Amino acid sequence: MKTKMLITGGARSGKSRFGQETAAHISPEGRVLYVATARVWDEEMAVRVQKHKDSRPACWDTYEGYEHLGEKLLSWSEQYETVLIDCVTMLLTNGIFDRIGSQDPDTLTKEQILMLEQDAEKTIQELIRGIEGTACNVLLITNELGSGVVPERLLGRVFRDMAGRANQQLAASMPEVCLMVSGLPLMVKGALP
Repeated sequence: MKTKMLITGGARSGKSRFGQETAAHISPEGRVLYVATARVWDEEMAVRVQKHKDSRPACWDTYEGYEHLGEKLLSWSEQYETVLIDCVTMLLTNGIFDRIGSQDPDTLTKEQILMLEQDAEKTIQELIRGIEGTACNVLLITNELGSGVVPERLLGRVFRDMAGRANQQLAASMPEVCLMVSGLPLMVKGALP
């Protein structure tokens, strides 16, 4: 049976490391595709992306992108044993900024917020369909955002709610869900592979 696991947790909880270790464990021959959803916005992000690249085995392939991943999963299963997507929250972030561009986020209207939420819902449903339809292992990393302070700015609150709903939908659809706590995996649904 294939592993289809959502890996969630707070910042620096060990999600990416655990995802990579799990991918290496379930695909020891190295037929792994690492899907990097982050965009490089500034120098700090460039450093973070490079650290992620340096931490992955050289034999893994990398796809950098975030659009239509559900559809792409279906074709990737022909070539890869495991697809590791890191991460859902960056995927949602990119979708937001694709929609609003350089608009000041504090000026979003209710209609725009509704469109952002609908975009996110469509993206997550497409991703779920792809995960359910693919024949390969899928490891999906996301951030748990709702355990902290309520964000001060409008877009932060919209994004927190959007990510929370996305994580709930993904967790409901995945056979395994792992919560990372201080570098330790806590299985909240299913079992470790």
